[in-house]
Amino acid sequence: MQYRMKFTTMPKWSMDLILEFISINYSTNKRSKLSIPKLDSPEEFGSWVRKNFPTDLTVTEKDMAAVRELKAALFRLTCAKIAVEPLAEEDCNFLNEQAAMPRLLPALKVNGITWKCPSMSEVLAQIAYLGVRLLGELRQGQIRKCAGENCNIFFYDTTGNGHRRWCSMALCGNRTKVGTYNRRKRGEKAED
Repeated sequence: MQYRMKFTTMPKWSMDLILEFISINYSTNKRSKLSIPKLDSPEEFGSWVRKNFPTDLTVTEKDMAAVRELKAALFRLTCAKIAVEPLAEEDCNFLNEQAAMPRLLPALKVNGITWKCPSMSEVLAQIAYLGVRLLGELRQGQIRKCAGENCNIFFYDTTGNGHRRWCSMALCGNRTKVGTYNRRKRGEKAED
């Protein structure tokens, strides 16, 4: 007999972290605080790792190949989950293998948490572990892709009715509503 273990609710910071990791394109607006980095270069990814897991690791171009592979698998799995399609077994196996590797260990210090992080593979294992939890625990419809034009940001829908459409109302939501208003004003049919 196989049991499905039900975890307690995932902390919001870990959901935000993994969804930020898999959001592919950079999207920002000077008036909005929303900013998702591409994480495509060793410098960008290293900065992101240091921001989220205070550590002094240096990211190399060789590390970036593994980052891109993990990011691509998580992206495909998330898109399948959103589209209510079967998850690709190859991607599931890859993610499970990565998540089973030794992960980061938090250490409590007087001034907060630090991370014992001897290698980049442990950072990626931690990200894979969070990805397994995110994709495995959340109900259908809780993870969404922004409905904004040319926006590839994923978000966790925390609204009571589950009808959130945009990564940010201040950015993509406003653009869509302004565009709809302008089309109506010109007499064009709205695309809603």
